[in-house]
Amino acid sequence: MIKKLQNNSFVKVSACAFACLPVIFLFYLLNLFGLNFPYGWDDFLVMNVILDFENASSFFDKIKIMFSPHNEHNIAYVHFITWLIYKVGGSINFRTMMFIGNLGLVIWALHHIYVIYQKEKKLWWALPVTFLIFQVQLEANFYWGMSSLQNHSVLAWVSLAIYFSAIAEKRSTYFGFLFFGLLATFTSAGGMPSLMVGIIILIYRRHYKWAIGATSVLVPCILLYQYNYKQYFASESFAGNALLHPLGQFLSIFIVFGDIVDLRQYVSVRDIVFGFIIFTWAVYGLILLILPQNWYQKLIKNPFLGFILKPYDSIQKDKKLNLFYAGCLCFVIMTTLLIAVRRFYMHNWIDAVLGIPLLSARYHFHSIMAVLSIYGLFIGCFRQRSKIIFSSLFLGLGFFTNIFSFFHLTNNIYTHHQMLRADYTNITKNDFSIMGYGKNWFYPAAQKSLNRAKTQKIYDVATPIKNLNTPIEKNGSMFGISSITYSGSELAITSDSLNLNFWNPDKTLFVEIYTPTQAVRFPVTPNLNSKKNIILGRIYRSGFTVIIPKYLLDTQQTYKIRVLDYSVSKPCFYNTSAEFNIEKQYFSTNYHNH
Repeated sequence: MIKKLQNNSFVKVSACAFACLPVIFLFYLLNLFGLNFPYGWDDFLVMNVILDFENASSFFDKIKIMFSPHNEHNIAYVHFITWLIYKVGGSINFRTMMFIGNLGLVIWALHHIYVIYQKEKKLWWALPVTFLIFQVQLEANFYWGMSSLQNHSVLAWVSLAIYFSAIAEKRSTYFGFLFFGLLATFTSAGGMPSLMVGIIILIYRRHYKWAIGATSVLVPCILLYQYNYKQYFASESFAGNALLHPLGQFLSIFIVFGDIVDLRQYVSVRDIVFGFIIFTWAVYGLILLILPQNWYQKLIKNPFLGFILKPYDSIQKDKKLNLFYAGCLCFVIMTTLLIAVRRFYMHNWIDAVLGIPLLSARYHFHSIMAVLSIYGLFIGCFRQRSKIIFSSLFLGLGFFTNIFSFFHLTNNIYTHHQMLRADYTNITKNDFSIMGYGKNWFYPAAQKSLNRAKTQKIYDVATPIKNLNTPIEKNGSMFGISSITYSGSELAITSDSLNLNFWNPDKTLFVEIYTPTQAVRFPVTPNLNSKKNIILGRIYRSGFTVIIPKYLLDTQQTYKIRVLDYSVSKPCFYNTSAEFNIEKQYFSTNYHNH
């Protein structure tokens, strides 16, 4: 019966269409919400590199710029693809960057489907792959040009590099490993461990000469990373984190492994438990693969160990392909350890377990790679009926985490889109962007790069955004500005009346200061000391503060203040009747208590 269903043409087409659903859906969201608009590091990272590259006179200078570091990353691949988009299209296009970057997920998925087909000789067992890879949880990268090119492309190159090291028999496959290993390395710092894992696999397979050759390639890569390396973020606690918080470091490994079910985007005990289960399966699979035959013959005689070691023969049968999955698991473990130490101090600290600060994985794909590798490693260990159950469990995991995360994260996608639309005013009218920047030192860098881009015409800042609806004016004041203070370097605008029933007011609420010729929008920061009450599932906040650097203001102008609300279906302005003029030291709040 099962074989008849598997051979039925209609069932095959239906299964193929079903597997394509998450791919089509996420690319539909990308087409709907992806904007040709800079965000985060896009401003002065991507634009400045392309401008400097175009203006460089010598070939050596161009190569130096192309391989210029960004924080701990060397993203030469991102720079090259962005430059190629500029040369072909005549300007930088962030939507094109997103589509090319997210094709990395397609390549990654197709490669896993191909390897599973090689093992099982049927595509049926690759059905869970697309549901596990094309997760809505990847939205943090999906709609961000530079980040999708970096963080999603590298997954494809890592997968291919490890695969070629596992099957390397000829020079062509060995050079394939080197090529994709180098490509992964210079797409993101997280890609470098693929070369390390590949060398370990080559040594394990006794290809010692090739391992030495690959090491001679890896060492210059590490030295190149150190050349002109700049530490942008304060990391005084970096060196001592492992010693000060050893249990936190240890639990961080489980959190990164378990965040495939992280629907709330912050650390919970559930992540630790689920991550522990995935990590245990990963280590179990690695032991079965590398366990020597003579040890196996001795241990199999033990009744308890004999039951645990039962999948040994099946995993050993497709050893080369399973070395690929083992390599992927080693890659995840290696990068997870690096993340736990390197990024430990950068994330939110919470009293989760024993009051220890814990790390959230940020990009979610490490757990996806681990789950995919466990599935590919063990799928061949089951007979037909058990294999259906095993495959269904992983398909269900991918399907339901996608559904639940969609309902949870749709608001993130929408508010990100609205934030960019709000920031569009800053670029078109004031030649600077504030999106993605939490500190004032980012503002002048973004302003400078956008001015350069406008002058040299590498990015058309006047290109209108799709569906950019003008917010409607609301009569009356729903928000009162309670105080306006000027310190000499920055202006602080404070309100004590913010009572809204939406979850993320800091993502959907903006203060706009404007004159007849200028308008600047800033996302609000809810006051940390504001009172929060949970009533019928709604969160009410009270108060916000906006800090405006002096250099963004014309000191001779008299500005009016209004609040832009993107939390509603029809964006709207709320007039506050507040005004200020720095030169005249005139501040009028006209505060209304609501």
